[in-house]
Amino acid sequence: MPTSVRRRGTIPEALFAENQGLIYAALSRRFALLSPCLREEAEQQARMGLWHAATHFDPAKGHAFSTYATHCIYGFVQHLWRRDARQNQLPCVSLDAPVAGGSERASLADFLPDPESGLDAALDRAGFGALVAGLPPRERLLVTALYAEQQTLQEIAASLGLTRQRVYQLHSRALRRLRQTLPPPE
Repeated sequence: MPTSVRRRGTIPEALFAENQGLIYAALSRRFALLSPCLREEAEQQARMGLWHAATHFDPAKGHAFSTYATHCIYGFVQHLWRRDARQNQLPCVSLDAPVAGGSERASLADFLPDPESGLDAALDRAGFGALVAGLPPRERLLVTALYAEQQTLQEIAASLGLTRQRVYQLHSRALRRLRQTLPPPE
């Protein structure tokens, strides 16, 4: 056993510590265009991917650790990317940033709606509550969790005790039902 492994403790800890460079190599190669806000979160996801690789690596399968770790890092970061794309997140902007063009000192926060108005009021104004109320209970719970609470299909599947595929099927059926209740476009 190499001395570095004996000094650091367990093998996963040693693999993790000795392969930190894979994180930055992966991020600079594939994810160089991430916004600064997502960069920090991507680095954290990459660390989680490296730790997953270090704890699940099986040298008996004949692959180099760096190959397996790079695959895990990419997977964890891509999951972050897909989740953020799904939620249509906007780039990070400071709410204290001054708004150009005005004579008074105004910030972006001055133009945002009052957070006290709440999501429920906005959804009710859009008629969301009335539409969803006509769905069966499980589909109503699923649609509310997905759109109002912005949970992922995987999170909803775990809370309902179903597979992700089954939740996707229920989601599709709920959307078909909702489309049938909507008036035709003008």
